[in-house]
Amino acid sequence: MRPPRIQRNNLQYPLDSILGTPANVRLLRVLVHEVQTAVGVTDAARLSGLTVAGARRALEFLAKFGIITRVGTGRALKFGTVVGNPFVPLIRQLFVA
Repeated sequence: MRPPRIQRNNLQYPLDSILGTPANVRLLRVLVHEVQTAVGVTDAARLSGLTVAGARRALEFLAKFGIITRVGTGRALKFGTVVGNPFVPLIRQLFVA
């Protein structure tokens, strides 16, 4: 993952502390707020400004966390938000605010 351009304060960016890393927050922003559909690892990396390996690690973490899910298999593997998860609309509102 590329280092952030600015030093991030936990009071200004509480999601970094809650979700573990800024990469997780970047990917959630892409999946929940920007595209709102399933995307592949390469596209998620490009849209969030991460490396492919960093995006894959963060997506796997978020899938274990239960906010996103795997869609498809093999080369067609994509990640999207879990339909019906009560936290997804709340996370979307956080990014809008």
